[in-house]
Amino acid sequence: MMLKVAIVVIPEAFPHSIIEPLDVFSRCQTIYQRRTGQIHSHKPQVALVAESRELTIELNGIRISPTHEITTEEKFDVVWIPSLMVDDALTYRQRKKMQRWIKDQFQHGAEIATVCTGAFLLAETGLLNHRE
Repeated sequence: MMLKVAIVVIPEAFPHSIIEPLDVFSRCQTIYQRRTGQIHSHKPQVALVAESRELTIELNGIRISPTHEITTEEKFDVVWIPSLMVDDALTYRQRKKMQRWIKDQFQHGAEIATVCTGAFLLAETGLLNHRE
């Protein structure tokens, strides 16, 4: 069984919070083999998911382009929400389509993971309601 990982791409995301998990998930098979000496035959499939594939995040010459849109029928095992640049505009709150997609993935069995201020976007989905 292949692990399917989706990394959320939105304009408010810190680029390193997308690139670093992409690198780790993409290399986890190699890391596992080096640490255990065992070969695991299933390499995770990692997708960069945005509301539109036209969205590109650029910083210092590094370009992040989505591989999938939220309209994909694909169901993921893990959805990673990156850390966000939170400012007075709170624009992440306006990402209603992405919030619905994250919630839909959760309802179809995906584990949702986030780091730091990515929890604000996760909270907007309602999935943290009544949780400590």
